Amino acid sequence: MANQQFGAGRPSSPLEQIVKTKTKDGSNIRQDIPQTGWTFIECVDHITADHRCDACGYPKVRFVHKVASPNSQLTLLVGFICGGQLTGQSDTARIQEYELRRMARRRARFLTRGWSAAQKDDGLYFAWRTEDAATFWLKEQPSGTWSLHRSVRGIRDELLSTGHINRDAAAGVLFQLLFDHTGH
Repeated sequence: MANQQFGAGRPSSPLEQIVKTKTKDGSNIRQDIPQTGWTFIECVDHITADHRCDACGYPKVRFVHKVASPNSQLTLLVGFICGGQLTGQSDTARIQEYELRRMARRRARFLTRGWSAAQKDDGLYFAWRTEDAATFWLKEQPSGTWSLHRSVRGIRDELLSTGHINRDAAAGVLFQLLFDHTGH
């Protein structure tokens, strides 16, 4: 049987709010799911704190920990407290979340610092930044989308990606290419 996605972040229905048990960390993990034997899969930054924990129902989870139970074939999307309780690895959950928070702060700084910008004669905008020996260009296209280019000393401009909805989206792709090694 394939893994089921339990809850998928939606608000709990009355049926899902079955009896909960209080853990030593203060979370209320539902008793209708296995309390042990879970494996940590990954941690994902949802950018906004709008996910509801599948294990306890807490409504403001930003950094979602995906855990799986091989015995019951369930997959839950939970906060780090419930993730640590279910897997028995609260330090792993905390470290994963810390790394994502650090990367989110670094990405926010990258989008706003170190860029130079100008407007071409045709009214379109462009921005550039230098990283190591390469200069990266964000260029507004006549269609309103943005493209990402790279030029290295004396080598012709190379198109890296195109079709980004705005300048920050194109810069975000560059950030992932250069720095984000979290796999997301």
